Amino acid sequence: MFSIERKKSAGHHTQTSLVRIGKCGGGSLNAALREAGIADELRIFHVQQPVFRKNMRYIILARNPLERTISAFNWRYKLVVVTEEQRHSDPGEFEALTQYGNINVLSESLYDDDGIPRPEAVKAMRTIGHIRMDISFYLTNLLDRCRPDQIEAVLMQETLNQDIAKVFGINNEYQIHENSDMRGPPLSSKARKNLMRFLHRDYEALARLYAWGKIDTSAFIKAVS
Repeated sequence: MFSIERKKSAGHHTQTSLVRIGKCGGGSLNAALREAGIADELRIFHVQQPVFRKNMRYIILARNPLERTISAFNWRYKLVVVTEEQRHSDPGEFEALTQYGNINVLSESLYDDDGIPRPEAVKAMRTIGHIRMDISFYLTNLLDRCRPDQIEAVLMQETLNQDIAKVFGINNEYQIHENSDMRGPPLSSKARKNLMRFLHRDYEALARLYAWGKIDTSAFIKAVS
């Protein structure tokens, strides 16, 4: 369990950071941590790559890559196209979202019948915020450099409340930025296959954390299924 007292007693050379990968329940986690007075004890990396330090420990918030990407598309579609709150935040994002309309169509368009990437669809996918900054964006470089013992815990969105209780010893009653009203059609088998291929580095990062014993088997199965 994360302990403020343990962290303080270790001296100023030790710091715990939260790698808050987007669309993994971070808004809810942050609200729970603030209510418990813990948030300010963590250095939080969100919409930016985490800094590596040899004496830093990391808590990671992650999620099933497919579900995360679906959520990211729907969330950005809501903010950029439906409400237009962030229509001009990223060049090309509005055009990509409106051209394909939903994540199923975009995912089906990623590769041709011979399995060759279609540059236009790949570029469109990479213009969408939180898809561009995927799990690999946050973790690949960090995990290449850090030791397994520097990963203090991994919280999975699929079991977020239980993980918050286990790691921080607090109860979470928040559900921030929930966007179930923006669900599109389910992924076809082609879209699912294409998207899993596109997100292969995300799966590799989660597999490394699992191999290090940071994600339990049931949570890992949910994350890669």
